[in-house]
Amino acid sequence: MESQVKDSRAVQEQTTTIDPVSISAIAKLLPKAAKSYRPEVGRSHVRAEYRLSVEAFVNQLPDTTYIPTADIPLKVALALFLQRAGITREGSVELLVDSMREALELGEKGAPHLESRISDIEMAMAKVTAVAKKLPKKARKGALRVEGKLEITAVQSTVEELK
Repeated sequence: MESQVKDSRAVQEQTTTIDPVSISAIAKLLPKAAKSYRPEVGRSHVRAEYRLSVEAFVNQLPDTTYIPTADIPLKVALALFLQRAGITREGSVELLVDSMREALELGEKGAPHLESRISDIEMAMAKVTAVAKKLPKKARKGALRVEGKLEITAVQSTVEELK
């Protein structure tokens, strides 16, 4: 056990800290590199050491602010709608579920007979947006753009399929 501890310390001393720009480039490029590889269904144990070669242009955009419209709790809004629907609540629920099912079938564009209704919804959404603009803005980390290539070379790799 003592020799294993010494060996791991020696390995730690030999490794260098990866700078934030490089690790960001690797993090962005690795999913693209791994996309074409998919293991068979099952559980495996992997023990491997790889060498990574990265050549990339990294562009960290500045932080931005946004209006948190996604913070409007949809379930609460629908619950309030149903509460205010009063005696028509059951019918409103059926109409909502049926409309959602039909919308899934029609897709994003809808159908020609809905064009006038969609413009009504756009007007309603404009009112919602006006209310949402009064919400305090939230900070969002700026986008990270990475263009480049990542080469992965196996130094040592063992994969054991587990049952």
